[in-house]
Amino acid sequence: MSTAFSIVEDPVVPERAADPQSAICRAIRLLREHSRGCDCIETRRVLIHTERWMVWMLRREEGETLPIPANW
Repeated sequence: MSTAFSIVEDPVVPERAADPQSAICRAIRLLREHSRGCDCIETRRVLIHTERWMVWMLRREEGETLPIPANW
């Protein structure tokens, strides 16, 4: 399954997450591909939320000062 969105082109994804050889990149890509192809709206919503949380946690870990999003 392929996705039109490339994690490498996402400007808010940390460099480590954009490296196709990194485990976090593969995990985010697989989660993104699966969530976009999911037929169940509720499952898709949870998977997309999880993907965003993973990217947010990685950005925090790499030193960015980010507020906790209001909808979490």
